[in-house]
Amino acid sequence: MIAYCIFLGLVRFLQITPFWLLYRFSDGLYLLMRYGIKYRYKVVYQNLKQTFPDKTEAEIQKIIDGFYQHLCDMALESLKGFTCSRATLTQRVRLRNPEVADRYYDQGGNCLALAAHYGNYEWVASVGGLQLKYLPLILYKPLSNRYIDAFVRNSRKQYGTLFGSIYETDKLFRATFERPVVYGLAADQSPSNLEKCYWVKFLGRDTACLHGGENYAISLNLKAVYYKIKRIKRGYYDVWLQEIEFDPQNTCPGEFTQKFMNLVEATILEEPSHWLWSHKRWKHQKPA
Repeated sequence: MIAYCIFLGLVRFLQITPFWLLYRFSDGLYLLMRYGIKYRYKVVYQNLKQTFPDKTEAEIQKIIDGFYQHLCDMALESLKGFTCSRATLTQRVRLRNPEVADRYYDQGGNCLALAAHYGNYEWVASVGGLQLKYLPLILYKPLSNRYIDAFVRNSRKQYGTLFGSIYETDKLFRATFERPVVYGLAADQSPSNLEKCYWVKFLGRDTACLHGGENYAISLNLKAVYYKIKRIKRGYYDVWLQEIEFDPQNTCPGEFTQKFMNLVEATILEEPSHWLWSHKRWKHQKPA
């Protein structure tokens, strides 16, 4: 309950904070996280050094600086987003080519939209699907604090986006499959179950990947798109849809996942600092 009260206090404080002042707070938080606390610095540094072995130390540090600045911006933006109006967020998150998914809608099929932990994926999850013809349903992992989780789910109802637990995916699919729905899922994180994962090449390394996206696409024959997020400037993001697979049932095991991760990799290489480098993405080693 204490954590919930602190969380709610931050949300209410940022509700009355204008964006220009929010970014001044973010600048201060950046200094604390980067040089004071050094939040997961070893993980961030190791991930970047192994991903970009040819970059100089100065280039690595520049990416690290950008990462911490973006991380602080996104954290405060996400908290403020709980009380922003739908009009405000849809102005700040613009889907530039909805026709990529809309043509699936016109053909009468549901769609799977996969995203990465890149840019402000929280804002995109809230309003990114509202600019499509589909009803957006976001699959997410519930937060450990049930009070904060309930607040997050209730606050996002104002946008018209449905949110459902990844632990109830079968139930949600059965309940909504007869409706024109786009199912949203972040799928670039490290899997907890290595027995069901797919191994692909990602940023030059063997990488274990979640099996859910590919399995949903194949079992339900969902045409799939990737949400490419690009930060235009502080507080403004463009989203571009890129087709992953039109006919997933005619792919080989792991092929769908490799295509998705290739798109994520291309996005990261354009601007590395906006990806979640603090995540222990390569903690698993590929079996011999």
